[in-house]
Amino acid sequence: MADSKALFLTHGALMFLAFGVFFPLAIIAVKALRGSTRRFVAVHIALNVLGWILATIAIIIAYAKFDAMDTMHARIGTTVIILVWLQPFAALLRPKVGTPIRPFWFVLHWLFGTGIIVLGWANIFFGIDIYRDTGFAGKARNIYILYGVWIGILGLIILFLDKLPQLPGMARGDNDVKPGVNGHPTIPKVGGPTKEYHTEAPANVV
Repeated sequence: MADSKALFLTHGALMFLAFGVFFPLAIIAVKALRGSTRRFVAVHIALNVLGWILATIAIIIAYAKFDAMDTMHARIGTTVIILVWLQPFAALLRPKVGTPIRPFWFVLHWLFGTGIIVLGWANIFFGIDIYRDTGFAGKARNIYILYGVWIGILGLIILFLDKLPQLPGMARGDNDVKPGVNGHPTIPKVGGPTKEYHTEAPANVV
C-alpha cells in the first residue's frame, strides 16, 4: 500500500513538473525572449525536453503500476502524451521562415502546444480528484486551491506576454494594430517607421 501511494505521488509530482512548470515556462520563454538570439530559442527547447522526459516517465509509471486505466484521467493523459510525443517531430520538420507552408506549420505547432498545456492542466485536476477519493479529502482541498492559483498565475503571465507587443500602441491609443510579415503584429510608431514584433523564432535561428 505504501509503495502504491509513493508511486501515485511520484506520478503526480512528475506530471505537475512537466505540465505545471517546464512546458508553461517553455511557452513563457519563447514569448518573453521573442526576437532574441539562438541561445534563447535553446532555452525553449531545453525546457520542453525536460517536460517531455518527466511526462514520459510519469506515463510509464501509470501504465506499469496502476490498474484504473479506463478513467477520464487516464484517457486524457494518454491523449496528451501522444501529443507530447508528436510535438518534437513537428518541431524537427519546421519549414524555413518565408516559405508558403511556414504559416500553416506555425498554426499547427501552436495548436498542438496549446492543446497539450490546456489538457495537461485540466487532467491534473482529475488526478487530484483521484487523490481525494483515496482518502485524502483534506489534503486534496488544499492542493486544489494551490494548484488553481498557480495555473492562474501562469495563465496571466502567458496572456500578458502575448499582448505585450501591442501595449505601446494601446497606450498611445492606436487602433490600427495590423499583422505584419508571417502574421507578426506591427505597431505604428509615431514619428518613425512601423515596428514589427516577432512571435516566433527569428530567421537566423531556424
